[in-house]
Amino acid sequence: MNHTKKIFTSLAAVFISAIVYGQSGTPFSEMYLKGKYTAACAMEVIDHATIRNCELCPFVIDPNNKSRAETKDIEMTFTNDSLTLNQNGKITTVPYVRNKDNHSFSFTLDKKAYSFRVFFNSSQSIIEDSNGLLMVLEKVK
Repeated sequence: MNHTKKIFTSLAAVFISAIVYGQSGTPFSEMYLKGKYTAACAMEVIDHATIRNCELCPFVIDPNNKSRAETKDIEMTFTNDSLTLNQNGKITTVPYVRNKDNHSFSFTLDKKAYSFRVFFNSSQSIIEDSNGLLMVLEKVK
């Protein structure tokens, strides 16, 4: 009987560990974005002359060559209930809401509603907006 309790306790510990850490090895408590991230804005190629990216990403024209422009990375700082965005020097803090059912978050910025789903890949997080555009987030240490 004593061996049965030890085996049951061991199996329960393994099972609970699997639930707490999920398939990726990331504890569920860490699966919500918190802290400061650098967000690299992925560009989608529509055709040979058209590209698009998430509207949060600033598109900056090179002051030395007006025919060149690039999408700048932004900084995103998540707290429990607010998000601070640094978009090429423009800093804005907005409240946001987490949706625990589909692991997403949403907020309103400049009277426009934004909604993002969150994905995890190793040390990076990926967010996808409602248009399917992606941003790759890397935690700032």
